[in-house]
Amino acid sequence: RWRQKVVILQQIKVNIHYYCAALEQENFSTGLVLTRNYATLLANVPPWKLCTYNQRSRTMSENLTGSLIIQEMKESGVKTVLTVPDKTTADGLLRPIAADADLRHVRTCKEDETIGISAALSYSGHRSLILIQYTGLLYSMNAIRAVAVEYQTPICLMVGLLGKEPGVLPTESKRFGVKIIEPILDTMGIVHHVIETDDDIEKISPAINNAYETSSPVAMLIGRPPLAS
Repeated sequence: RWRQKVVILQQIKVNIHYYCAALEQENFSTGLVLTRNYATLLANVPPWKLCTYNQRSRTMSENLTGSLIIQEMKESGVKTVLTVPDKTTADGLLRPIAADADLRHVRTCKEDETIGISAALSYSGHRSLILIQYTGLLYSMNAIRAVAVEYQTPICLMVGLLGKEPGVLPTESKRFGVKIIEPILDTMGIVHHVIETDDDIEKISPAINNAYETSSPVAMLIGRPPLAS
């Protein structure tokens, strides 16, 4: 990724050089001065500094706040959260949920148990959300296949992608287990959303509402550890 940025910056310099030449032939003096100034700026700033600045800006703007995720859960009508501990979401989601008086926190021994409990709650008009790790998603795949997909049940999964590199698409992750999650969900016809930054959090409530309105499963993939408030 860093090498690609350097190459892009070099291409920009070359393009500006040719653009300056074209402007000079047409005597667009004002445009020529502005473009030359920009070219000089790029030429005098080492690419690694530009890359570092861009990377810092991206990091600062790409936080994922746990309290905002919990707020979205509540706004969608979720009353119960079924969990098996997940390192990715432990600090930012699991602990705050366990301490939240507005949510009923149900701890289970195995991930596939959450599927049956969530289904039973849905039959009584009670909305729930399952918080597990991607390894648990893979472990409970048969229960998801039968209960969520074939029986068309609104199972809402929030899945921590342990080990996924921040800013990297799940399908491009170096971790094999993370890489196969989205293709598996696509094959099963399960709608899924990657929740990587605060900008993605607004997807959660509509996704849960749609799952219960259409009686179908949905998976929200947590791409980085949420920050604890």
